[in-house]
Amino acid sequence: MTASVCNSLKRLVPSVVAWGVLTSVAVADSRIPLPDPVALVNGAPISRADLRREVGRLERAEGTGGGSVTSNREQELLRGGLDNLIARELLYQEARKSGVKISPEKVEAEIANLKGNSDNAVEFAKTLGELQLSEVELKRQTERAMTARAFIDGQIAPRSEPQETELKNYFERNPQLFKVPEQSRFRHILIKFDPSWQLEKKQIALEKARKIRERLQRGEAFAVVAREQSDCRSRDQGGDLGWFKRGQLAPFLERIVFTAPLDAISEPVDDRFGYHLIQVTGRRPARTVDYAEARPKIREYLHQEQAVRQAREFADKKRAGSKIEIFLPSGAQ
Repeated sequence: MTASVCNSLKRLVPSVVAWGVLTSVAVADSRIPLPDPVALVNGAPISRADLRREVGRLERAEGTGGGSVTSNREQELLRGGLDNLIARELLYQEARKSGVKISPEKVEAEIANLKGNSDNAVEFAKTLGELQLSEVELKRQTERAMTARAFIDGQIAPRSEPQETELKNYFERNPQLFKVPEQSRFRHILIKFDPSWQLEKKQIALEKARKIRERLQRGEAFAVVAREQSDCRSRDQGGDLGWFKRGQLAPFLERIVFTAPLDAISEPVDDRFGYHLIQVTGRRPARTVDYAEARPKIREYLHQEQAVRQAREFADKKRAGSKIEIFLPSGAQ
């Protein structure tokens, strides 16, 4: 299945299994003053920072991240976020009681995988900063997430195969998930300039971009020149920026990326970052994913959906017999 369809399915899976260890979303500011900790679960604290991170994740999931929310909605988000964190803590506690233990080596491997999904070390560090997570805290959160996942998969929701009719019904009921829009792939070389520069300095940057374009038109390899000349970190990939669909790019880029002939080198085009030389390297027409291609991801999604439901039911039952102390202000409880 294509990445866009895979991501559409992943977004439907609630967070109790995914845990939300490292999602690129800033910590939500709260107009409601919060104590620290915000709750105790059988004596284990849930921190104010964790609650703010979870509220930020919920806001992003519903499309309100970065925007304003009403006071009533903020209270609902705080309650919902805290409920999620309490459920995760109960799952973690039960996992440890049952003897589930994740080795430090496996935790390190998972963190390496998380880092591998970032563009580079700088981008990874920036994400940690936005989440107000230290590397030590990231290790702790990752160990907890992996412990809970192992417990869920091993003891709460052992894998069961959905029936073929379930898979087909899901495919037929959700046609919008399997439509893949037109996509283009491109690479670029960026010659930076600062918008505050005087015209003469901008002209120097433009002349540099034009000379690079001449080299490319004479047949020099784009990737080699990008590594040598580009001011964008994509130079490490030969300038390649990957696949994009309409609506994901700035209008000036979209015009070029979806209309320029394949492999042609654009004239220098500028934005606030500098001058870009753009080469479109591939196009994929819009299409609909067929059932055979979609089936493996649908099967995985339905299993995860069942695991989430069973994990939540398990946590709710454990909550009834646990000592839960909540310290949120009265309006948010």
